[in-house]
Amino acid sequence: MTDSDSDGVADEFDADDADPNNDTDGDGVGNADEGTACTDPQNGDTDGDGEGDAAEIGGDVNNPLDSDGDGTPDAVESSIDDADSDGVADEFDADDADPNNDTDGDGVGNADEGTAGTDPQNGDTDGDGEGDAAEIGGDVNNPLDSDGDGTPDAVESSIDDGQRRRPTSSTPTMPIPNNDSDGDGLGNADEGTAGTDPWIRRRQRWRRRR
Repeated sequence: MTDSDSDGVADEFDADDADPNNDTDGDGVGNADEGTACTDPQNGDTDGDGEGDAAEIGGDVNNPLDSDGDGTPDAVESSIDDADSDGVADEFDADDADPNNDTDGDGVGNADEGTAGTDPQNGDTDGDGEGDAAEIGGDVNNPLDSDGDGTPDAVESSIDDGQRRRPTSSTPTMPIPNNDSDGDGLGNADEGTAGTDPWIRRRQRWRRRR
């Protein structure tokens, strides 16, 4: 193979054999610069994930973007493929060979988060201020489910109105409208209207008044 300008593209496919930074694949990054960034000068999307090399390399070919900090540039690491099938695409997974690498650093491995139904790229899946590890509990195969509705606590907010479990925040919130959370025969919304606590059975309240 003859490559007169040593730009990584053989003369047969190089429109300018004298210019090492001719842009053969038309992706906005010159051939020699693609060599520096470890991308393919004959493929505008080296990793085939739908995002062009120029965007994934960023502004500095000597220091291309590396979202997961694993030493492999984003432009050659797919944001679609998941080599270890842990629910995190290779581009964002610091260890593509370890399915229980902990991408979000919440103390629960990626594969275990998949088992528990949580997001391996978000340490607080339901956004309620309590981390996934605490809300999952000690067994990812049987994550905590305070209200027994089949939806784990870690994906069911204790803050948002519409949650099914009793909030742990001091901020008052209401559960599912007219679901009867405390099983006392009076729906949640009706309890709100009556000024009673939808999480405490009426008999319990009566006992407290005696």
